[in-house]
Amino acid sequence: MPKIKVYNLSRRGVGEMELSDVVFDAKVNESLFYDVLKAQLASHRRGTAATKNRAEVSATSRKLYRQKGTGNARHGSKRAPIFVGGGAAHGPRPRSFAYRPPRKMRLGALRGALTLKLKEGRLLVVQDFELEEIKTRKLAQVLQKLEVVESALIVDAKDNEKLRLSARNLQNYSVLPPEGVNLYDLLRHEHLVLTQGAVEALETRCGRNGAASRVPASAGRSEAEAVAESEAVAEAVAEPETVAQPEAETKEAERPKSASKKQSRTRAKPKAEPGSASEAQSASASASEAATVTKSVAEAESVAEAESVAEPESGSEPETAEAEKRPGTQPDQDQET
Repeated sequence: MPKIKVYNLSRRGVGEMELSDVVFDAKVNESLFYDVLKAQLASHRRGTAATKNRAEVSATSRKLYRQKGTGNARHGSKRAPIFVGGGAAHGPRPRSFAYRPPRKMRLGALRGALTLKLKEGRLLVVQDFELEEIKTRKLAQVLQKLEVVESALIVDAKDNEKLRLSARNLQNYSVLPPEGVNLYDLLRHEHLVLTQGAVEALETRCGRNGAASRVPASAGRSEAEAVAESEAVAEAVAEPETVAQPEAETKEAERPKSASKKQSRTRAKPKAEPGSASEAQSASASASEAATVTKSVAEAESVAEAESVAEPESGSEPETAEAEKRPGTQPDQDQET
């Protein structure tokens, strides 16, 4: 791992700092610089160039002359692109030139630029960049002590307002937070001044495959909680999943098998289990069947009453005839004799 000396604002050494190999010892690829820088500059274009076509220019809509008989070419409007003052054909229209290279390309170019600054000896690390007050003159004096006189990019936390406001009137100096460091600003400045906090933030942002820039899900939790959660997930994965049977299959299994349609109609339906969804349906079906049976019984009784009323009243003769027909019985005269 490369090491670099750490200075204070008076350029006195206060210690050393180890830098990440992934960020400050990467491959310098100039073709990658070209591709990423081209995309960054293209996104800076405004894209506001525009011309008026024949529908937008101001001119008369009258036909110039009659269609035939003049010997001239046929024309219908003075707004045509062939005339002076007419609309432009296929002129520029407002559009965006921006495009975004892949993330790995952008991170690779950024790592290469940071490595290039370190190899050329134009990378300076300071302990902190705390100023006493907002004063451009004092900041210029500090930069002279740090031997950064041509141009420099200063990177510190975004909450350092004194540094940002003091440097905004310096022509060749820029102040950016670690989240805003880009390839264009790194290459257009001669020197790069980083604080220790900025170095750590850049290493986190430009880690391998950019994974370090994403906050892990277990951030802000204790190690015991993370272990407990991982064990719970493992147990949930290990448990066999119970396959729920379809509702149609369960209903068919509960339904009694009948020999014929007539038996299935006359046979009483099984009682639904308490708490099941079909309890209300079975209760209503049994109530309707009871009402039907009651109605049929009432109709049978009414028919029987009507038949009894329609029969004639029977006298003594039918009774004697019936007595004669019965076996073992004799008339009264035989009994007297």
